[in-house]
Amino acid sequence: MNNGPLTLLGKILQNYGLQLPKASCTVELPISFWLMDPINGSLIIDQIREKYITICKPTFTYFTIDFKSKKGNEHLVKCQQKCRNFCRERSLNLIDQNIGLSPFVQLYSRRLKAGQICVSTIDQISLTGSVGCLPLKLSAHSISYSLGTGKIWWKVPKQCQVRIKLAKNAVVNQDLTNLTIFIANKIQEHLGEECDHFLIELSGDCLDNFTNEQRFSLCGITQMISCVGVILPINEKSFKKNQQIISSDPKKLMFADPNAKYDSQMEINFVSTQAWGCSLHSCGGNFRHKNQLLQTLKGKKVGTCYLIANSNTIKHFVSLFQEFGSDLKIKKYVSLFVIPETIQDYQRCIQNGSLQILLEMGANVMSPSIILFGLNNKFDISTENEKNKKEQEKEIVEEKKNLVEKEEFLNLYAGNYSPNWLLKVLWCSLETISNAVIMGKL
Repeated sequence: MNNGPLTLLGKILQNYGLQLPKASCTVELPISFWLMDPINGSLIIDQIREKYITICKPTFTYFTIDFKSKKGNEHLVKCQQKCRNFCRERSLNLIDQNIGLSPFVQLYSRRLKAGQICVSTIDQISLTGSVGCLPLKLSAHSISYSLGTGKIWWKVPKQCQVRIKLAKNAVVNQDLTNLTIFIANKIQEHLGEECDHFLIELSGDCLDNFTNEQRFSLCGITQMISCVGVILPINEKSFKKNQQIISSDPKKLMFADPNAKYDSQMEINFVSTQAWGCSLHSCGGNFRHKNQLLQTLKGKKVGTCYLIANSNTIKHFVSLFQEFGSDLKIKKYVSLFVIPETIQDYQRCIQNGSLQILLEMGANVMSPSIILFGLNNKFDISTENEKNKKEQEKEIVEEKKNLVEKEEFLNLYAGNYSPNWLLKVLWCSLETISNAVIMGKL
């Protein structure tokens, strides 16, 4: 068996009598549980029928419908009905209740046990990781194969441990979405392009007090940064907190050993990070008033601060910054990162001039992150995020170009001819004349 301290992944594999191989090695895993949503489940049903697959563990195979589809969404209606018919035909488990996300999460969690290896479609992968199970995100072809054999070949990912520290009096209910966005941004920044090769293991004493729904939301990081998956440990404290929800054997709780070795480790410390605006105020500091902000900036160097907010909140704080005087440069006191919550907020910040003022003051403006989507949203998030990022960069370039042209026009109108501007005009004139000579027009 494995020697030395084990990571959470190592503990889960040990639970099945397997050793943890090196990253990039392929291992055959036995599957304990299957979870499938209607749309992806419909594709899996087609694969099963096409290849005449017999489901080996019908008792542990679940199709899920947590809400009634709207009349306009005919595709979803057909997918849901196909799942209902298939479950009746094969005597499979079907949870078909219009109960919404929160009770749905609790309902499923009772059927999962920490330390299991679970196959799920993209919508359910956050659920399996939140209760200490190994979440396997597979294609419809791979899932249909595993349903017939009870096993799957899996490429072992790299492992990254992310330690999270919150203030003792932090109340995460109010800022859970922004908390998740912030953590996702920091992980993606830390791992870079290698992010999709990593299994993320979140840790920290603060997680012991999270409800299962909050743990589920944290695991939504998987959908935002396209990593292999996000998994949370189940120890004695978290088990007692959620014992009515998490179905597990207290003697077989799943958490990493101290000093376990990871391919990468990082810490996100909200205790020392000040957050401005309406977001993350319970995790760091909340500077809603000018006097508080002035005292903080003038009293000492704060360090790194994040403003994750909508366009109105960002505009409000820009007005506070402007009252400090033109000599204030943010970089002297603090490294400020501004993250509009949505693409629409980002565009409004460009239109009302807030973005330009922040850039001139030395702030760093980050691209908006994707907020957790509902179960009925289907698209490639990584592609959409990249597309949005390119559009934002293009808008910034256009905005800067317009500002430069406007400044040059005003200088020309006022008779202020800068040497650089005159050289530019002269060069353009010479270039035009030379082109005309080459074409024989002069």
